Amino acid sequence: MNPRASLYSGLGLQRARVAALSLRAEGLTGAEHAHHQLLLDPGDDKKRTIEQVADAARQKFGAHVIRPATLAGPPGTLRNPARRRSAQ
Repeated sequence: MNPRASLYSGLGLQRARVAALSLRAEGLTGAEHAHHQLLLDPGDDKKRTIEQVADAARQKFGAHVIRPATLAGPPGTLRNPARRRSAQ
């Protein structure tokens, strides 16, 4: 048996592989009560601020107001094919 084959068989990869993984979260609290891990990356605060602003905009105007720029077209148009189908 060549070394590569013996290494592979030694890893035991011929067993069944994981096909799915489920997670369950309970007792979650709002972001304002979450602990904040301090980092040396100054971009971390910027990302958190952007996330808070986006959440506030979604809450005030609806989930559709924040979307990837690639889906944004000229005002009054829908470039998202899924939204276009539902609008017809």
